[in-house]
Amino acid sequence: MSGTPTPPAYESLDENELVVFDSDIKRLASMYSRFGSSLGQVWLEDRDALLWSCSIAKKQFTGLEFRGLRALGSSTFGMQVIRPIYINTTQTWLASYTATGWSTLVWNVALSGTTGTARNTQNRVVLAATRYVNYATSPKARELRMVVGPTTYPVELLDWAYIGGLYMTRAIGTVLVSKNGTFSTDLNIEFQGVDGTALWGVAFGTGDWLNSET
Repeated sequence: MSGTPTPPAYESLDENELVVFDSDIKRLASMYSRFGSSLGQVWLEDRDALLWSCSIAKKQFTGLEFRGLRALGSSTFGMQVIRPIYINTTQTWLASYTATGWSTLVWNVALSGTTGTARNTQNRVVLAATRYVNYATSPKARELRMVVGPTTYPVELLDWAYIGGLYMTRAIGTVLVSKNGTFSTDLNIEFQGVDGTALWGVAFGTGDWLNSET
């Protein structure tokens, strides 16, 4: 789900970059396995989708070497787990809903921040989400409608499964927000209260941006 009628252009990782990528996916799997083996397994299951997304990011970050979780400086790019701090201006995925039904534009995000700020995403970030996760104690959203760029995707049923202490469900496809792209989301709230539906995946970014986010 990239918001484009045809798949985005990509550039395959070279042999060394592929070693870094696979090593870091295994590292994430190991880290998250501390919260439950099933949660760590999620990273291994989504490896191919994230590798495809990484090759698209490489094409968009022209001339930059992929350095995975250890990327530093503007001459490299790498990745980190998607966090709320640069997605949602309130720096949290949690929101309180006082009515049921569709809540439009839960997130309305442009990956092009104000020039000069530490978290400026302009020309520096590509998002890839393979699943949705819910950080609330009890999820309130039952359906989701994703919009990437000009494209509105079909409504997805949020069939939450409890995995490693988190509620999680697979997206119908990889949500890919290209460099300087936009996305927004509608949620169908089934019960009033606090919901924490969020993107699960990685943010590919330039090394200097990733360093400012750690």
